[in-house]
Amino acid sequence: MKGAGKTTTWLRATYRDGVFIPLPGQLPPDLPEETEVELTVREASPRAAVNGEGRAALLREIAASMRTNSFTGDPPRLTRDELQERR
Repeated sequence: MKGAGKTTTWLRATYRDGVFIPLPGQLPPDLPEETEVELTVREASPRAAVNGEGRAALLREIAASMRTNSFTGDPPRLTRDELQERR
């Protein structure tokens, strides 16, 4: 059967000397040795943004965004019938 037993695993890796090396702390995929896989490669965002002052700046930016897009306030309350509405 086509597709039977296929899984998708996401991990971050560094490309070095022609080999993808998983970053420290990544769990290896649960695959037998010599298993052929398909890779989709996307360059990751710079790691500098998550270290030291870059991390603090990123957290301030996220906090500011959360304050301007707050879910607080007085949203309309849905009735039981509105919640159960079938289309």
